Order: sequence, then structure tokens, then C-alpha cells
Amino acid sequence: MPKVVPGYKEAARSKIVMAGFKIFSTRGYSESTMDDVAAEVGVSKGAIYLYFLGKEDLLQAIYEWSQEKLRETLQSAFREKDLDSALEEAYKRLFEERTAHFRIMFEMTGLATYDEKIRSILRANQEKYFVIVHELVLEQAKRGLVKKADTRVMAELLTALYAGLARMSVLGLPASMIHRIWMESFALIVGVAREKQRDSSPARSGVDA
Repeated sequence: MPKVVPGYKEAARSKIVMAGFKIFSTRGYSESTMDDVAAEVGVSKGAIYLYFLGKEDLLQAIYEWSQEKLRETLQSAFREKDLDSALEEAYKRLFEERTAHFRIMFEMTGLATYDEKIRSILRANQEKYFVIVHELVLEQAKRGLVKKADTRVMAELLTALYAGLARMSVLGLPASMIHRIWMESFALIVGVAREKQRDSSPARSGVDA
């Protein structure tokens, strides 16, 4: 890699993380190698190892990047919006734009059943994802968009809801069904009534099956 200059190391590391995400989400983690990632970046494998110890280290970095993207997505979607508008924007960004994340998520879940290292990575990151959702619930409780009840339980239920709907998306279930469950279940979990009436049309809000 070129001589290190201010900001270069961080930019180079980020580029490797993006390449790893692309390779892992398209070829699968198990079938990917660090050589594949190096080829995607356009550097030698040795250069990759200057930043990451191996695939598991790179996987952890991808999870950390994914968590920051999730936090940004939720903050943007729910910033100064009514519940319906926030949920619509969150649906688009969480389900229509994160399919590649889902592929990695469920492959890792499968691998974790027999790989203790992967299981440890997933356990550690599961709590980080929960913290992000809990932060959202607490913030919305302050704004009065959710009930000030047990916010931790709400966050746990919302985390489970998202994981379940992500699985439905991967399995190819109708987008209209996923959209409806997302909109109605979120409001039910946080204990508030949605402003809009339910519309069972498959084309509701521009979401097709």
C-alpha cells in the first residue's frame, strides 16, 4: 500500500471493510477468502493483514460498521417525524436497502450452531444491536411517541421483530406482508395507536408483493 499519510490508514481500513462486506454477502462467508477481499480492493493479501488478523477480525469490523449504519438509519428515520412517517422511512431503509446484511446475518447464525468463535462474535454483537434499539426507544419515549413503560422489554421485542421479518424477507415472502407486520407490530409493541387506518391493499404505500 502507498506511504501512510494523515487519514490514509482509516480510509484504507474502511475500503477493506466495504470489500469484505461485498465479498461475504455475495459469495458467502464460508466460501470467501482474504485473497478474494484483497483482489476486490486491488492490493496484496499481505496488505490486508496489516489491518486485519484474518476473516474473523474482518467480520467483526463489518459488524461494527453495520451497527453504525443501523444507528444512523434509525436516528434519521425517527428524527422529528410522526410514528407512521418514521415507520415508513425505517421500513424502506431497513428492509429494502439491507438485504445484503440479511444474507450475512443468517449465514453467521447457521455457522454459530457449530463454530464457537462465530458464536462468540454473534453474542457480543447481538448486545450491541440491542443497545442501539434501546437508545431509539428511550429517545422516542422522551418525545412521547412510545409509552414510558418497560423500554428494555420493548427494545427486546423490536429486536426480535426485526430479526423475524428479516428472515421472512430472505425467504421471499411478499413485501406487502412484511410491511404490514412491521407497521402494525411496531406500534403494538410500543403501545401506541397509529394515525393511519389499516389498508390491506398489496400496493399500500407503494410496496408491492
